Amino acid sequence: MVEEPYYAEQLINTYCTSVEAILLQLTSCIELRDVDFSQLAVLARQIEEKSSRFGAEHVRRACADLIRACDQMHKRGVSRALAWLKNEYTLTKNKLQSVAQMERRIMRLLLKEERRQQQP
Repeated sequence: MVEEPYYAEQLINTYCTSVEAILLQLTSCIELRDVDFSQLAVLARQIEEKSSRFGAEHVRRACADLIRACDQMHKRGVSRALAWLKNEYTLTKNKLQSVAQMERRIMRLLLKEERRQQQP
């Protein structure tokens, strides 16, 4: 009955791990004395693409704002946009963790029911 247990949780973990790695890169890049705005924009586009495919609309919008700030080459604007992106990501991650927790509960119930039905 249960073919792909914890599939949603695996997708969530993959998305979060990937975005967090890119956020670390963004943070490191913004702290450099000579900021490479084009590199920041590339990294923001990577998160934007992943978030768009994943349905994380608020994160995607925050990325678009960060990309605009990078295009303007305005370090303070980039810092604000990155802070907003991190905030939106944290909110989204918390919601996704709730979904993963719900999936684990459902899977436990399904597996428990499956075992119960297999008993004579």
